[in-house]
Amino acid sequence: MRVKTPNLGKVYLNLCPGWCLTHNNAHHDNGRIVIGWCPCSFHVNILSMSSQFIHCEVKPTQGGKGFFCTFVYGFNEISSRGALWDGIREIAKKVEGGWVLMGDFNDLSSVDDRIGSTVRVAEIRPMMDCLNECGLTDVKASGKYFTWTNKQEGTARVFSRIDRVIANSIWLDSFDQAAVTFLPEGDFDHTPVVLRVYEVPLIKRPFKFCMWCYYSSMMDAVKEAWRQPVQGCHMYQVVEKLKRVKGVLRTLKKQGFGEAERDLIQATEEFTMIQDKLHENPGNIECIEQERIVRGKVQRAKKCVQAMLQQQAKLNWLKCGDENTRIFYQAIKARRRQNRIHAIHNEQGESVETHEKVSTAFLEYNKNLFTGKEQQQVVLSTLIERGKSITEEHKRIIMCPVTKEDVRRVMFSIPDDKAPGADGFNSCFYKKCWEIVGD
Repeated sequence: MRVKTPNLGKVYLNLCPGWCLTHNNAHHDNGRIVIGWCPCSFHVNILSMSSQFIHCEVKPTQGGKGFFCTFVYGFNEISSRGALWDGIREIAKKVEGGWVLMGDFNDLSSVDDRIGSTVRVAEIRPMMDCLNECGLTDVKASGKYFTWTNKQEGTARVFSRIDRVIANSIWLDSFDQAAVTFLPEGDFDHTPVVLRVYEVPLIKRPFKFCMWCYYSSMMDAVKEAWRQPVQGCHMYQVVEKLKRVKGVLRTLKKQGFGEAERDLIQATEEFTMIQDKLHENPGNIECIEQERIVRGKVQRAKKCVQAMLQQQAKLNWLKCGDENTRIFYQAIKARRRQNRIHAIHNEQGESVETHEKVSTAFLEYNKNLFTGKEQQQVVLSTLIERGKSITEEHKRIIMCPVTKEDVRRVMFSIPDDKAPGADGFNSCFYKKCWEIVGD
């Protein structure tokens, strides 16, 4: 908020009575930033300020995670914003914990951040360099992409994305349910910005077959569940047996079977202990044999962890390896944040934000889309004749009986890391258990 000094009294009296407010008017004559907070909800400690930012520490009064927050209002001139980037760099050196910055930076970080006027690389470089050096990225946002307009007519109209909310990785990990909404600007030239941390919905996670194929006990469990007879047609038998397998695997997971990372830690510790004994007694045949056995356990545990992480991260281009574990985790977190939908407009144009209402909006839209009236327009035969059509040979191939070998060939051609079906089983399950489930 930008308020000149003579008007501050009106703000204190009329805007959010009972709130605490502070400003940086001492650093600029025209007044640039005013921030307010409810003292019943937050403790705010002002750490530093300048003519272009106010930096503070925020702590909830009811407990919870505290963080650092910087409110920004950058100058219009490129040369004047140099002090802003230097100030942010200095803060980054001192910050130890979550840090979020928000406001009008009056600058661009991409050539796509403005239309109606040319964007030069030299113009975006100062902000890009600062964000990269400080490890800052945009918080997931929805709503209006361009946050400012000059309100001019015709070809003179310019749209820019100069207002933003950015944070470091610690803040993003601490508040992974946070999302930014850029509202319509109305009569103003800037769009209002709302940063909100949504409540985590308690929902049951669907079954997903992942890294179990590396465990020998999984094969025994699948074999036991699959051999139990089921009455009905072939398709019904397959579906029911898959349900049984799913239940068995879930039971194994509850018993600690699915804790791949824990298994890796325990196997690694055991491996280290045996190697220490072997160094004390290099000729011990028993220790040499134990080292060989435990090495196999460590390798299997690593494969399980990497398979799990790779599937969750959807990084098909990245090969499994110890050096990639951090990349996997970062990609998983970024993917989960990006895939979350906290708010949406339903078919009536209303904005809904709760998990139940968002789910209902998706269901209603797709129900109306796929259960609407059938198309009554007749397709002209002349249009069909212009395109390609199947031949008699194609018909013969299509009508041929499907053999077990055909199913096997298609199944084994699907990569292991492809998304599973609606039942949660991917091609990796069928490949590993083909001798059991193939018939």
